[in-house]
Amino acid sequence: MANGLDPRRFAEILDSLYRGVEDPEAWSEALARIGEALRAPVIARHSFDLVRKVGVVVGVQGISPALQEAYNVHYSRTNLWMARARGSISAGGLVVSDDLLPERDLYGTEWYEEFLKTLGIFRSMGAVLEIEKDISTTILFGRPREHGAYAEEDRRLLLSFVPHLQNVHRFRTRMARFDAVRDSLSAALDSLGHGVLLAEPDGRISFLNPAARRVVDLRDGLSLGRSGLQAAAPSEDALLRRRIQCASVCPPEGPPREELIRISRPSGARPFEVLVLPVPSGVQASGPQHRGALVLLHDPDSVPVSESASLHAAYGLTPAEARLAELVARGEGLHSAAALLEISIDTARTHLKRIFSKTNTHRQSQLAQLLLGSLARVGRR
Repeated sequence: MANGLDPRRFAEILDSLYRGVEDPEAWSEALARIGEALRAPVIARHSFDLVRKVGVVVGVQGISPALQEAYNVHYSRTNLWMARARGSISAGGLVVSDDLLPERDLYGTEWYEEFLKTLGIFRSMGAVLEIEKDISTTILFGRPREHGAYAEEDRRLLLSFVPHLQNVHRFRTRMARFDAVRDSLSAALDSLGHGVLLAEPDGRISFLNPAARRVVDLRDGLSLGRSGLQAAAPSEDALLRRRIQCASVCPPEGPPREELIRISRPSGARPFEVLVLPVPSGVQASGPQHRGALVLLHDPDSVPVSESASLHAAYGLTPAEARLAELVARGEGLHSAAALLEISIDTARTHLKRIFSKTNTHRQSQLAQLLLGSLARVGRR
């Protein structure tokens, strides 16, 4: 093939790439096989702000966590290659270190002597997946000096994969955003003590949030069986099943009024409160619908979780990041927040960079607006 790989091997790598939409191991395996073909043992996903000249790298292969951290905290600012990349790269193309900086200009620099040498690489070639608001996202392949410069054949090989890498990147990004929204909404309801379940028309449960999981795991009046959510008392179980079935398949005028069902508990604790609602759908209103039901559970004896725990569940923040995020949301500046938390300003900046990444924000004002308006805080108000 023109790209230097035989058709069978090329197809195998593509198969792994697209399986990587849902399987991180398949994604890493595909990138490793491309790296093997390029004789590039160091592989990373790299985001770089072409204006501020600072970036974040996520290692796929050949980068230790410590070196990855060192790059994100300090060495991205010394990246001579990307410092010259603005205006010379475009989405769907390649970024090649030899095109950005002559070999002779690399020796003796902090970028080379302290970072690249430690990695054992001398050159890199990246597939540019996207450039959005001056932030480039690339998959980088690092090559040691003894393997020489990337030849035209190497460039053609990587270019043949770029459209597929872009597709998988878009799919993975969308799924990550969907998962973040789902987890945020789930955690927000969880912080209020509300369990949320999605029931299929046949009664099977296709989703439940942590609060719902805690309720059914108690097996104290409510539990999950083969046929779905079930109540221990026969009369209550029959009523619950009728409500779920009717909310799932009846026409809009058919479901019963939104009345709470109280599920008694053998332990003697206060009854669970259950509300069954139809799930909205775009199916035409006439005739039966098969859309499933939304089941809301409340345990009157539940204890609300802390705000830090809510931020952890909603956005995946570590306890340290959650504490900093809380202070930012209250209007504290970064230096003031660092002092209050008794951490260095560099550590605070590192935490903030990760918070921005996890919450998909870019400025402290955006972060404060997001957190102050998030449902994950409602239970604390």
